[in-house]
Amino acid sequence: MGGAVVLRAALALGVFALMYLYLVDTVVYWETRLLSAVLWALGLDHVAGSYYVLLLGIPKTFIVSAECSGIVSMSVLSALIAALWGSGALRRMAMGLAALFAINMARIIGAVLGYLAYGDAGLWSVHYVMGPLALYTAVLLIVTAHIRAQIRTGIA
Repeated sequence: MGGAVVLRAALALGVFALMYLYLVDTVVYWETRLLSAVLWALGLDHVAGSYYVLLLGIPKTFIVSAECSGIVSMSVLSALIAALWGSGALRRMAMGLAALFAINMARIIGAVLGYLAYGDAGLWSVHYVMGPLALYTAVLLIVTAHIRAQIRTGIA
């Protein structure tokens, strides 16, 4: 019993590290591109780089870094589901990662729009309060659903 727990913990740590190390640049790149597309659709003049968006006409550069990419929440979710592997785990992990990506994109877009509407107060309240709260709640709900499904099917 003790060896299985250590093995699952090691697997979870490995999944977390691999997700973070190998996907962070890709996630940051695509989140920046999607933010640029939304700003274009809203008619806002901007310049986008591989990890930043500069809005023209206001003195603010929005940088999408590893910390605000959502990759930490995605890695934690993957690690928890890998440690609790069971029936349907891969499907739940894929759906969960897609949901976290969408929630984080809403957080990034909301932070920019919050800044445009309310200045720094809008940016900080969306980026550092509402965004993480939504991401952490989503991780807990997805992992809880996974555990519940395992208990229901008798795999836990």
